[in-house]
Amino acid sequence: MKNNNYIKLATVSILLLGLIVMSFSSNNQQPDVVGTWISNDDNLWKITFTNDGKRKDYYEGELIVTYTYNISSSCGEETLTDEYFIKSEEQDGLGYSCDLINNIYTDSNGEVTLSITSENGKLHLFTKQ
Repeated sequence: MKNNNYIKLATVSILLLGLIVMSFSSNNQQPDVVGTWISNDDNLWKITFTNDGKRKDYYEGELIVTYTYNISSSCGEETLTDEYFIKSEEQDGLGYSCDLINNIYTDSNGEVTLSITSENGKLHLFTKQ
């Protein structure tokens, strides 16, 4: 009888350990920024991130600049453990910027908000269109 109790305890322990590992690993997934985002501070500013790694910034509906972008835990000399950057590179390859992704949040109405901190420390909030 004791043997069955040990087997049950071991089975439950393994299942709990698996759930804990899965919960931590799901938190480390790269955020998905693909889509069109409107600035909460200036609704004339719009950013579109495409599946093929293009970032397009618009102002008043006019395309201002196009970058290539990627999502990474490192940018330049900085590497993060549990956070991600949006690294946007200029088309000519001469420069890049790294914006820290603070959060992507979906509220109870389904509205999705992206919070980033720019390299100069400014907080930007965007709502997905």
